[in-house]
Amino acid sequence: MVATVLLTLIALCYFISSVFSTTAQPPMKLITPLPTLPPAKAPIKIPTLPPAKAPTKVPTLPPAIAPIKPPVLPPVSPPKFNRTLVAVRGVVFCKACKYAGVNILKGAKPVKGMFV
Repeated sequence: MVATVLLTLIALCYFISSVFSTTAQPPMKLITPLPTLPPAKAPIKIPTLPPAKAPTKVPTLPPAIAPIKPPVLPPVSPPKFNRTLVAVRGVVFCKACKYAGVNILKGAKPVKGMFV
């Protein structure tokens, strides 16, 4: 049992010394070299001409004066008519069914006892 503990301690010390060692290890070389591509062509810039004139401000007009609204008049009441009372007296007639829908009293008979 003591031997297993001693072996474990030795393995742990070796691991710690290998992980935290200050000596630099040589870098690992790649087995296959990476393919190299030719450099891409630089983008072609189209020559731009300077502006012919300096930009100018659009002329602005002063704010327009709001239109004046006419005064609101009160509503006008309907005209009043002079009315006179008229009395009519007459006889009530019964129109014949034959002339229904026609404005004619042909064939109409007075109703007995009915007066207006």
